[in-house]
Amino acid sequence: MLGTALTLLAAAGGTPPPDQTARVAGFLPSQNAFRFDNNHWPNVPNYTVSIFSHDITVGNAGSGLCGGMAFAVRDLFEAHQSAPTAEIPPDPGTPLFNYIVAGLTRTFTFRNVSRYIDWIQSSDASTDSTKGICWHEINEEWPLVKADIDAGLLSPLGLVHGQERSGLGYVTGFRHLASCHQVLAWGYDLTGTALTLHIYDPNAPGDDQTIALDTASPDQATPLKITGYSDGRFRAFFREAYSYHDPRTPITCKFAGSTVVSSPGIGS
Repeated sequence: MLGTALTLLAAAGGTPPPDQTARVAGFLPSQNAFRFDNNHWPNVPNYTVSIFSHDITVGNAGSGLCGGMAFAVRDLFEAHQSAPTAEIPPDPGTPLFNYIVAGLTRTFTFRNVSRYIDWIQSSDASTDSTKGICWHEINEEWPLVKADIDAGLLSPLGLVHGQERSGLGYVTGFRHLASCHQVLAWGYDLTGTALTLHIYDPNAPGDDQTIALDTASPDQATPLKITGYSDGRFRAFFREAYSYHDPRTPITCKFAGSTVVSSPGIGS
């Protein structure tokens, strides 16, 4: 019966339904994420670090705060709190701005940063001696993302940009970090080996942003097609480490023992 229905649908010019599909219940970027995008932050330091009585500025909000936005949206959703409805980014120093900067800082775990640097130094395809990042993406990271979504959890993704030679990349790879990106996966469709992830993209808020790839040949280079980006802009995704913070409570981030950003919290 199902095979007949699919045949008739295909004959009518329709698209067969996916073999597997899931969405995080109750979440839509247009309703539960920030309405402002990640492209209009002011050129101000993320924070200032005092080292040996010298103030050193770290980061530039104008380069983007995508990771902080993604983590803040997951925090708010898990706390059953509505995201602020402002259409423009918050001013520097405000509770929401500082919460987002703190969220970006929270993404800088050893696991997340080392994954970016390791993958920047790795090839897309596998070799006789080493598995490529596409193999790890499809066989290790995608199952983690699927498990998150199946459990009703938004899944934070790191999108890897750039490639350097192994070894040298520990030095030069850091220059690519600012061009990497962070999003939240909130749904998936799997039809055969064709996978589509539905994402909240801080650069382009909306319900129609997706990542598409074919999982059939993980040992081969597997290009990503991401809404709004040129082919090849990002090489692969991995599931980022995340820990929940109640957005209604204060948050403080430290560097070298000194507080670099704090927020009294957001939400009600």
